[in-house]
Amino acid sequence: MDNLGNEDSYGIFEFPDPGLMDELVELYFFHINMFFPVLHLPTFEADRKSGLHLRDSAFGGVVLLVCALAAGFSHDRRVLVDGEENWHSAGWNWFTQVRICSDAHLMRPISHLFALQTVCVRL
Repeated sequence: MDNLGNEDSYGIFEFPDPGLMDELVELYFFHINMFFPVLHLPTFEADRKSGLHLRDSAFGGVVLLVCALAAGFSHDRRVLVDGEENWHSAGWNWFTQVRICSDAHLMRPISHLFALQTVCVRL
Protein backbone atom coordinates (compact mmCIF):
# COMPACT_ATOMS: atom_id res chain seq x y z
CA MET A 1 0.00 0.00 0.00
CA ASP A 2 1.15 3.55 -0.59
CA ASN A 3 1.03 6.24 2.06
CA LEU A 4 -2.68 6.77 1.53
CA GLY A 5 -3.72 3.16 1.96
CA ASN A 6 -3.66 2.12 -1.70
CA GLU A 7 -2.35 -1.20 -2.93
CA ASP A 8 0.56 0.12 -5.01
CA SER A 9 3.46 0.71 -2.67
CA TYR A 10 6.27 3.03 -3.66
CA GLY A 11 8.59 2.15 -0.81
CA ILE A 12 8.94 1.37 2.84
CA PHE A 13 8.92 4.20 5.34
CA GLU A 14 11.92 4.81 7.58
CA PHE A 15 10.82 6.10 10.97
CA PRO A 16 12.98 7.63 13.70
CA ASP A 17 14.12 5.41 16.53
CA PRO A 18 11.28 4.80 19.03
CA GLY A 19 12.77 7.02 21.75
CA LEU A 20 13.34 9.88 19.32
CA MET A 21 9.85 9.38 17.88
CA ASP A 22 8.36 9.68 21.39
CA GLU A 23 10.24 12.95 21.89
CA LEU A 24 9.19 14.31 18.49
CA VAL A 25 5.52 13.45 19.04
CA GLU A 26 5.65 15.26 22.39
CA LEU A 27 7.26 18.29 20.72
CA TYR A 28 4.67 18.28 17.93
CA PHE A 29 1.71 18.27 20.30
CA PHE A 30 3.29 20.91 22.54
CA HIS A 31 4.50 23.35 19.87
CA ILE A 32 2.26 22.77 16.84
CA ASN A 33 -0.94 20.89 17.53
CA MET A 34 -1.74 23.24 20.39
CA PHE A 35 -2.16 26.07 17.87
CA PHE A 36 -3.30 24.04 14.85
CA PRO A 37 -5.30 21.14 16.35
CA VAL A 38 -5.53 18.67 13.50
CA LEU A 39 -4.75 15.54 15.53
CA HIS A 40 -6.39 14.11 18.66
CA LEU A 41 -3.56 13.13 21.01
CA PRO A 42 -5.19 10.11 22.74
CA THR A 43 -6.29 8.59 19.42
CA PHE A 44 -3.00 9.35 17.69
CA GLU A 45 -0.97 7.85 20.53
CA ALA A 46 -3.15 4.75 20.81
CA ASP A 47 -2.76 4.13 17.07
CA ARG A 48 0.98 4.78 17.15
CA LYS A 49 1.60 2.64 20.26
CA SER A 50 -0.31 -0.22 18.61
CA GLY A 51 2.09 -0.03 15.66
CA LEU A 52 -0.54 1.14 13.19
CA HIS A 53 2.07 3.31 11.46
CA LEU A 54 3.93 0.09 10.60
CA ARG A 55 0.83 -1.58 9.15
CA ASP A 56 -1.07 1.30 7.56
CA SER A 57 0.89 3.52 5.22
CA ALA A 58 -1.69 6.32 5.40
CA PHE A 59 -1.21 6.64 9.14
CA GLY A 60 2.53 6.09 8.69
CA GLY A 61 2.61 9.20 6.52
CA VAL A 62 0.90 11.23 9.23
CA VAL A 63 3.44 9.99 11.80
CA LEU A 64 6.33 10.91 9.51
CA LEU A 65 4.98 14.42 9.02
CA VAL A 66 4.52 14.84 12.77
CA CYS A 67 8.16 13.84 13.24
CA ALA A 68 9.33 16.09 10.41
CA LEU A 69 7.57 19.17 11.75
CA ALA A 70 8.60 18.53 15.34
CA ALA A 71 12.24 18.14 14.29
CA GLY A 72 12.47 21.92 14.05
CA PHE A 73 11.95 22.11 17.82
CA SER A 74 14.41 19.34 18.68
CA HIS A 75 18.02 19.72 19.76
CA ASP A 76 18.79 16.09 18.93
CA ARG A 77 21.25 15.81 16.03
CA ARG A 78 19.51 12.63 14.83
CA VAL A 79 16.83 14.82 13.25
CA LEU A 80 19.36 16.14 10.73
CA VAL A 81 19.88 14.59 7.31
CA ASP A 82 22.83 12.18 7.48
CA GLY A 83 26.08 14.01 6.91
CA GLU A 84 24.49 17.46 7.30
CA GLU A 85 25.48 19.96 9.93
CA ASN A 86 22.90 22.55 8.89
CA TRP A 87 19.84 22.60 11.18
CA HIS A 88 17.71 23.62 8.19
CA SER A 89 17.78 19.94 7.23
CA ALA A 90 15.97 18.94 10.45
CA GLY A 91 13.15 16.54 9.63
CA TRP A 92 13.75 16.59 5.89
CA ASN A 93 14.47 12.85 5.75
CA TRP A 94 10.95 12.14 7.08
CA PHE A 95 9.14 14.89 5.20
CA THR A 96 10.37 13.71 1.79
CA GLN A 97 9.01 10.20 2.31
CA VAL A 98 5.40 11.41 2.28
CA ARG A 99 3.50 12.16 -0.88
CA ILE A 100 -0.10 12.99 -1.57
CA CYS A 101 -1.86 10.81 -4.12
CA SER A 102 -4.89 11.62 -6.21
CA ASP A 103 -6.33 8.10 -5.91
CA ALA A 104 -8.52 9.01 -2.93
CA HIS A 105 -11.45 7.02 -4.33
CA LEU A 106 -9.46 3.78 -3.93
CA MET A 107 -8.73 4.21 -0.23
CA ARG A 108 -10.35 2.38 2.63
CA PRO A 109 -12.75 4.62 4.61
CA ILE A 110 -10.37 5.02 7.57
CA SER A 111 -7.60 6.09 5.20
CA HIS A 112 -9.67 9.10 4.16
CA LEU A 113 -9.18 10.54 7.64
CA PHE A 114 -5.43 9.93 7.49
CA ALA A 115 -5.28 11.45 4.00
CA LEU A 116 -7.05 14.58 5.23
CA GLN A 117 -4.71 14.77 8.21
CA THR A 118 -1.72 14.34 5.88
CA VAL A 119 -2.84 17.29 3.77
CA CYS A 120 -3.48 19.47 6.83
CA VAL A 121 -0.28 18.57 8.66
CA ARG A 122 1.84 18.93 5.51
CA LEU A 123 0.72 22.50 4.92
